Amino acid sequence: MHQPTTDLGMAVEAASAPRTKRALAAGADPSAEDGGTTHLNRASFNGKTAIVKLLLAAGASPDAKDSRGYFPLQLAASGDHGATVKALLALGADSSQRGSRGGTSLHAAAAQGFARAARALTTAGADVHALDVHGSPPITFTCIHGHKKTFGILAKAGSDLSARDETGRTLLCHALRSAYDNRVEYWRSEGTIRDTPVAYEIRDGTMHHWRDGDYKWIDAKGERTIADAHCPPHARYLDRCNIAKSLLRSGQDIEVVDGDGYNALLYASRVGLELVVKLLKDGADPSHLSPDGRSFVHYLALHADNVVMYKTYQAMDKLGLSRDTALVDRLHAPDAHGWRPVHYLAHACLEGDRAVKQKVFKGRDRDSVFALRWDGLWRMKAARAHLSTSSSTEAWMGHPAGTTPAAILDQIRDRTMKKVVAKITG
Repeated sequence: MHQPTTDLGMAVEAASAPRTKRALAAGADPSAEDGGTTHLNRASFNGKTAIVKLLLAAGASPDAKDSRGYFPLQLAASGDHGATVKALLALGADSSQRGSRGGTSLHAAAAQGFARAARALTTAGADVHALDVHGSPPITFTCIHGHKKTFGILAKAGSDLSARDETGRTLLCHALRSAYDNRVEYWRSEGTIRDTPVAYEIRDGTMHHWRDGDYKWIDAKGERTIADAHCPPHARYLDRCNIAKSLLRSGQDIEVVDGDGYNALLYASRVGLELVVKLLKDGADPSHLSPDGRSFVHYLALHADNVVMYKTYQAMDKLGLSRDTALVDRLHAPDAHGWRPVHYLAHACLEGDRAVKQKVFKGRDRDSVFALRWDGLWRMKAARAHLSTSSSTEAWMGHPAGTTPAAILDQIRDRTMKKVVAKITG
């Protein structure tokens, strides 16, 4: 939106009821556009309920779109202005009106995680089953973006938890897939220590952390609560995992394969051990492979952290999966790159060593560096349990063809890591 130029537009921007009344009494058109949008859209976007009521009383249409295709209820929901949403609905706004991409105002609230707007819309009877141009209902976006509170509101309002979009992806797959994407984005941008009970974050050379679940920023100045829509990245990852757990408890079909060829177990194996074990206990098919020939064990080796990979094999033993020789061979067979899971484990160890040597954590406290080493050491322990596996590999990940896992581990140079490697392999 641009700055308004008319008397009414400036009065609406300033949220001045007296000035707005004077401009309307002087004959200003309440439905006119000013600064790229209508007066009612501007007031709705800013959550100025009193001004919204004045404009509607003067004859502005509650459903009029501006030149860009935006309408009042959509903009009020996009700003989580619950009172404004209620006022618009009470004065005749249509909750089923759609934007340029086919989404309703409830889609807008769900995508942003705005619980007040979502609750106001569902209470007024907004359609929780409405589909956008991609075939997605509003609740899909709460799973994608990790808005746990808004997910609960839509679920209680009767959303279909078995819904799929045009790609065939379920809500469960969306939550798991997005949880992984969020972890990757956070690791790369913030330098977090991964997969710890508390997510550490380095800013301005100071160690901070996010408490799991309660979304409070902890620093030398104390604590302050973070709103659901603006909670930290690691907390958003946890919310996606919690949404996935809720969907599993509701009895969703865990064998659905989406258009990309992945099922819930393959997505979960990129997220964490707890969800993998939960799916295996619930009867998920462990033999399903991705289009590039990777099993869930490949993905655990690629993405799991700390003790996850090591404990995965313990869980497989308890579930009796390790006794199925054919299954074990399938899970550890070479993928499309010719790599077995143990190659990825060994490579991850080497990457951890390189990160220490390249001083990725330069300027950060020694606990950060230790945690990075510890992560690699646990990977070595898991890799050591399967070092007997060796196969020819393609020239990939910077290793020449024919490289074995043991040869990759031999390249480690960090002293601390080499000492533990000697104990593990000795």
